[in-house]
Amino acid sequence: MRLGWASRWMHEQGAGSVLGLDLSQNTMERAKAVTADTTIEYCIAGLDTLGLPERTFDLTYSVLAFY
Repeated sequence: MRLGWASRWMHEQGAGSVLGLDLSQNTMERAKAVTADTTIEYCIAGLDTLGLPERTFDLTYSVLAFY
């Protein structure tokens, strides 16, 4: 699986900016390596510890939630 594919796809569909999260440093490094777009940001973080201001995002999506 090409890491970061969902983030890149969302951007291609019109998202103005995208934040990709994962707990694995290796995963984030590999996703960054195949993503050239600067409007896509990747961070090492978990949803249980991530602190974001309210109403920061229009949509949130978990790629692996359905597996």
